Parts: sequence; C-alpha cells; structure tokens
Amino acid sequence: MAAAFEEARMPRWAAVFVMGAWLAGTPARAEVVRLKDGTRLSGTIRSAAPDHIELETPNGTMRVRRDRIAGIDFGAAPAAAVPPSAPPAAEPWRAYREPWEKPVGAGSSFLSLGLGMDIPISRVDLSGAAGGGKTANGDVGPLVAIQYLYQLDRRVGLGAEFDYLNRSRTESFSAVSDAITNVSGDSVLFLGVGRVLLRDEGNARPYLLAALGAHRTALTVDATPQFGFSWADTGTDETRRFADDDAWGLASSLRLGVDFFAASPAILGVELGWTRIDTATYGATSAGRAQGLDRVRTAIHLITLAGRLGFTL
Repeated sequence: MAAAFEEARMPRWAAVFVMGAWLAGTPARAEVVRLKDGTRLSGTIRSAAPDHIELETPNGTMRVRRDRIAGIDFGAAPAAAVPPSAPPAAEPWRAYREPWEKPVGAGSSFLSLGLGMDIPISRVDLSGAAGGGKTANGDVGPLVAIQYLYQLDRRVGLGAEFDYLNRSRTESFSAVSDAITNVSGDSVLFLGVGRVLLRDEGNARPYLLAALGAHRTALTVDATPQFGFSWADTGTDETRRFADDDAWGLASSLRLGVDFFAASPAILGVELGWTRIDTATYGATSAGRAQGLDRVRTAIHLITLAGRLGFTL
C-alpha cells in the first residue's frame, strides 16, 4: 500500500502529528521523500520534528528540512534486516598458528639443531684374538646434529647435515678369552639430505628423510683380565688396548619425523631413524697383535632418536 503526505494539504502541526503517529504505530518502512527540486530520497524515517525529519539511507542518516519536502510516499515494510554476524572469538594461539596453516613455499630455508641418542644394534668380531668372539659394537650414546634445508617446492627440500654420534663403552665377558672387553667409539658424519613432506600444511607435518655422505669413525677396544686371571706374558692384570684407530667410509641414513610449527619462527620436531656406517677396517695395536688380533673390520648400524629445534631463515 502506498500513501502520500503532501505539505500543502495540512498545517505543519497536523503533519507532524500524523507522521509521528505513523512512526510510533508501525514498524520501520521504506519511504521515498520527494523534494521540491525533484530529487527523490529513499530510506526509512526514524524521527519527525516540526521543522525536519531524519531519514536513514544506505549512505547514512540525513536530516531533511520540512520546507524542502514536496511529499512522502510510504511503501511496504522491508524485510527484517539481518545484523552483521559478530566475528568469531579470537583463539589465544591463533596469532601463532595462522602463518603455518599455509604450505611451505619454494625458496624457504630452515636451520635446526638436533639432540638425542644413538643405539648401536650391530656387533664387532674380535675372533682374531685368542679365544675371541663377537660383542656389541658400543652402547647407547649421545647424538648431536646440525641441519640446513632449502625448500625446492611445497614438499621437497634438499640440504646438508653434520652429525656427531658417540658409542659408549660396552662390557663383554666372551669377546676375548678370560678377559672383560670394552668396545666404544664415535663417528662424525657429513651428509647430503633430501626430505619429502608427507603433509605440507598445518601445525604438524610428517616427513621422510634420506641422507648419504661420508663418515670418519673411531673404534676403541680395551681388555682387562677377569678376576683370578692375568696376562700370560707378564702375569699382570692391567687393562690393555687392543684397537685404537679411525677410518673413513660411506654413511647413509633413513628417517621418519614430524615437525611442529608451534610459534613463528621456531619449529619443534621429533625424528626416528636408522643410520649405517659402512664397513671399514681398524688396525690393532701392538698389544692386540700380541694376542693374535691383526685388525678389526666392521660395519656399524644404529637406531637414532632425536628432538629438533629449528628456525626459518
């Protein structure tokens, strides 16, 4: 329904009274205010006074003087306005999480420090010594790794790594006849690495890593006569070093890990892997040769477990 209010048809006080009654008794409507200069203003009348009205338009609220108004067309009630939805409540960790919801881009680079342990799972053969046999090639020791990676694309990265792995002393009563044998050593690895992200978005990103390079490994073998025994040549029971040598060779590693993008620019990660130090030959000392041990030839296999702290560069 459309109605018209014309200034010429009623006095000012009556017009104000009628308009006020209309506004008070009806919901907000869409009106068209026709001005004397021919302009038409569309909106909703919010209030009326003897000398002006207030019209809410899409561009804001306007105050229109009565002496400019030629008439008002009252239209049908508009559909109920839908208030803008309130923004979702901010999550306290959102500021840290948002940057890492996006994929890692090509050209990104990372530097990380890894700390953990290595667990030797191979054995060393000392059968060259009189009554000798096999024993564990060292025991659990610390691991330190420094790694640099350059991201070629969203999933693949290449880089380099420097590792230090220590094998602590292990004790055996069977490797050398009537003696307690201790084997230990350490390795320095220089590796080229390639990493493939299995998931390239989100806070937790698992990956596979393969590495290949060179190692320099030291091997130490000590023997001490068991209680009640002594060395045949001297009758003494001091500790003798049968091997103390280092060698170069190839090294390789396969690992599965997860990076956690917790707080920019820091990255926390865990990594489980297997490392092989290829077969190398370690010379025996004079004391070892006196017992029939000419050399020690062995490969070393290790399970590695490390935590990583990294940073984007």
